Amino acid sequence: MKRVVDIIGEPLFPIKEGEKAVIHENGQNRKTAVVIKVENISKREIHFETYNCIYHLHMQPEKSIAGDILLQMFKHAGY
Repeated sequence: MKRVVDIIGEPLFPIKEGEKAVIHENGQNRKTAVVIKVENISKREIHFETYNCIYHLHMQPEKSIAGDILLQMFKHAGY
């Protein structure tokens, strides 16, 4: 039986069958094994399966990874 992993985070790239998923969570990135099945449950929840685990990805609507990255880039540039 596969382990079920609940994640609160954001995918850095679209989650696709045949590719590894990269999820940003708690300030770090998690890279999974190759995805073998993807199911979009809702706009803010994706279930996907790898050879090792079943993932339940819950995305926070108020959190924006792209916005956070842009803010860090501007701060680093001195703005």
